[in-house]
Amino acid sequence: MKQKSKRVGIIMPEHLVDEIDSQARSLNLSRSSYITMVVTQHLEQRTVMATLQSLTKGLDSKEQLKK
Repeated sequence: MKQKSKRVGIIMPEHLVDEIDSQARSLNLSRSSYITMVVTQHLEQRTVMATLQSLTKGLDSKEQLKK
């Protein structure tokens, strides 16, 4: 199923755009596809880290109860 897309305009430093373009070219991606991929990965990593922190707190709580 195709997701809806929305056009956005952003302003960023030129050196950052140059680096994005370089990385995108190295992967044969458009700038837009590369930015979408990187943002998606970042958001997924944040979700995973939040889940891990929650699990760790749960384990810590269980250890405290055993003492």
